[in-house]
Amino acid sequence: MWDVPELPDGPYPGEQAVLTAAEERCWDRGVEGRTWGTWCAPNERSWNVLDHRTVACVHWNVR
Repeated sequence: MWDVPELPDGPYPGEQAVLTAAEERCWDRGVEGRTWGTWCAPNERSWNVLDHRTVACVHWNVR
């Protein structure tokens, strides 16, 4: 399962704030029962230069 929530526009909020928001948005998307997951979030350069606000969430079951 995967999802691509957007982070809000505005100035770069800092690495920890982006990672916290990414974690919250990925795990708040109805992944109960999933046993593992990860995400990829924008860094300061991609936020400021490339205007990236997308978080890529990936979840999978481990058997």
